[in-house]
Amino acid sequence: MPSLEDTCKRYLLALKGLQDHSEHARTKKAIQGFLNGDGQRIQEKLKQANRGELCSCNQLEYCCV
Repeated sequence: MPSLEDTCKRYLLALKGLQDHSEHARTKKAIQGFLNGDGQRIQEKLKQANRGELCSCNQLEYCCV
């Protein structure tokens, strides 16, 4: 499973050519907020699910809340 930081970097890179400078700056700020907030908690839940320590994949939306 890729790290949350790597996934966010790839996401920003994919959007860079699609957004103007101000949109991209807002997206970076939102990503940083996600990384410093709920992102780490959700990533840990996904890791647990991947290891089979949580519910099955089809129930994942209920497990990460």
